Amino acid sequence: MVAKTMQQLLDFWARVTPAILQLLSHSKVLADMVNLHFVNTLQALQQFNSAVLCQLYPMWEPVLTVHHAHVPRKLRLKFESVPLENAQMRSWLSKVRYKISQIELQT
Repeated sequence: MVAKTMQQLLDFWARVTPAILQLLSHSKVLADMVNLHFVNTLQALQQFNSAVLCQLYPMWEPVLTVHHAHVPRKLRLKFESVPLENAQMRSWLSKVRYKISQIELQT
């Protein structure tokens, strides 16, 4: 039952995310608003130690950075406010931050 639910969630987001990305490519203001909603969702999933979080984040990462060569200040503050209790999550997040910083250096 849980596996089926997880698969349905991932299938839903795999279908919806490209359409969201297409919409966000037209408006930076809309992208900023959507980014904050996605970050809030990520925080909620993290608080409940959701198993789906690690699978959704790679899919959602382009949505979070669509108009930004760097992470916006508000978004960065929200990321930094998330407590990192899980060692795997801490390691994964540090890798993501490294990748974002590399992209910043290239632009």
